[in-house]
Amino acid sequence: MINIIKFNLLAFYLTLTNRWLAPAEVARSYNAVAPTYDAEWSVLVISVTIAMLERLPRVVPDGDWVDLGCGTGLITMKLPPNSVGVDTSTAMLSIAAQRCPDSFFVKEDMLRYLRKQPGTSLSGIVSGWAIGYSNPGDIIAESSRVLRKNGILAFVVSYGDTMTPVLETFDRSLRLHPEMRSLVQWSHFPKDQDDLLKHLESNGFEQVWQEDGEIPVKPPDGHPLNLDWLLKTGVLAGFDQLLPHYEKDQVHFNFDRLIGSDPVTHRYFAGVFRKR
Repeated sequence: MINIIKFNLLAFYLTLTNRWLAPAEVARSYNAVAPTYDAEWSVLVISVTIAMLERLPRVVPDGDWVDLGCGTGLITMKLPPNSVGVDTSTAMLSIAAQRCPDSFFVKEDMLRYLRKQPGTSLSGIVSGWAIGYSNPGDIIAESSRVLRKNGILAFVVSYGDTMTPVLETFDRSLRLHPEMRSLVQWSHFPKDQDDLLKHLESNGFEQVWQEDGEIPVKPPDGHPLNLDWLLKTGVLAGFDQLLPHYEKDQVHFNFDRLIGSDPVTHRYFAGVFRKR
């Protein structure tokens, strides 16, 4: 009971003092996981990413393409030469630049990047698992502004209630260690597909393909689903900055004790849309 009171009081104080989780903290998390991201996480979700890319029109509009939240460049490498990858993580961008020598990379917040682009200046925008870290509605609106007629917007985004056992365990861990909390967060990950489709329709996009699905989350090679593995994947990117002392053995012990054995699935929306 005392911990819950401390937790709520601290969350209230952090809110009043404007200590919100910012893109810089998310970038810091991804800088840390960049060396392990592809081997520990990309391998689990790559089938969905490939399915999205395979639904891109066979004849794509000529012109500039952008990969928002490009990470290590797994999508950028499939786009036309001279495409631009945008990300806030310098470590991720370094890997992407080595992987995609014919592309250009920009360290920038994805929404800020779009807002700097002239109207009707792009032919395609693709994003894999990234727009939930921004504001999906604003990303869709800005994409409509900068895309030419018949331009393509394709993305995969996680739902807000994805991997529920992991997020619930993280929340319970926060409550056990209220004195460690340094930030509060406001999630922009979408609630469901209707939340996304209303923004797409109102901004002049027509559906080419879409999918609502989930992926079982199991660590490679039979390793246990524990905090040590999760911190190598990016699953807790940003969230881990709310409880930054993960090197403490007690935090690891409590998280791994609370996670339990319930199946964990990653829920997502994927779609390809054309600007009318």
